[in-house]
Amino acid sequence: TTFSIELRSIISKLKVKTALTWIPSSKAKDDPEYDDRLYRVAKIACHGLEKVIPMEFFSLEESVTSLHDGGIRNPETISGKWKYCCPDTINFSGICIIDDVLTTGASMRAAMDKIRLHICDLPIIGIVWALAIDDPNPFEDAADI
Repeated sequence: TTFSIELRSIISKLKVKTALTWIPSSKAKDDPEYDDRLYRVAKIACHGLEKVIPMEFFSLEESVTSLHDGGIRNPETISGKWKYCCPDTINFSGICIIDDVLTTGASMRAAMDKIRLHICDLPIIGIVWALAIDDPNPFEDAADI
């Protein structure tokens, strides 16, 4: 996919061993609507790279309403629905989280906060492929800037 190719061009430049994880789907793995595309993107982008390893940090045991379908946009509530998978990051120097859409930033914030609860000493970066803005006129008040 295009996202895998573009992601690879970024992560291949990382100079430290990095765990690459993704925002989990809003559907549990046993749900017929489960979508593993971010896992597949991570796997393809990391293929053959020595310093960037795809690792599942979060799973969802029960499906929830997706954010783009009106689900809750509160980082604490979102991360409360995720199970932390306790990945072994002892040999890593950084963590990268990927998502395919950033609507409000709540899922990315939830992921960073949940990782911080378990791993407090590694730098975390986020990479998002697309951006959606809920406000149809986000720069309306920007005339004074």
